[in-house]
Amino acid sequence: MANERTLVKLKKIYELALKGVGGEKDNAESLLQKLLAKHEMTLEDLVDSEEKVYQYCFPVKTIFERTLLTQILLKVLNAHTVYYTRYGKSKQKWYELTPTQFFEVDMLYGLYKQAWNKELEATISAFLSVNDIFPASENPNPSKRTKPISDEEMEAIWAKMSGMKPVKVHKQLSYSED
Repeated sequence: MANERTLVKLKKIYELALKGVGGEKDNAESLLQKLLAKHEMTLEDLVDSEEKVYQYCFPVKTIFERTLLTQILLKVLNAHTVYYTRYGKSKQKWYELTPTQFFEVDMLYGLYKQAWNKELEATISAFLSVNDIFPASENPNPSKRTKPISDEEMEAIWAKMSGMKPVKVHKQLSYSED
């Protein structure tokens, strides 16, 4: 059986064989027969390989998640535009996908969302560090729940810090402790 990419090409040639004009149609029919024989398929196999489309829901909480999901859908669908349905004021978006496409989008979305959240944490830590947004004094009661930062995480934070410019803050008020 042919892979997904081959099936897509075969379906395009099949459409051309159905809707083509003159020599275009004849060439498409001839090419389709050769390719079907090469991949040990019949015309019925090609027509039956069409998966049904269903509506699938993806809960989206932030603009970043929406952007990430949209990019993944564009990649999986190999499209430049994606349409969705939203019911009421819900933040859930419903997309029309085949079960195979849904599985791929769902897997990639979960994977990239987790990686995004990890990168976001490192970026926030780097931003706080590069701008020195910490109290001047040591914490007398450090939290026991805070886990130590690994060398790998520290390297990632330092790498992010090297690309950031500190924000220049001009103090508007001055105070003294008497």
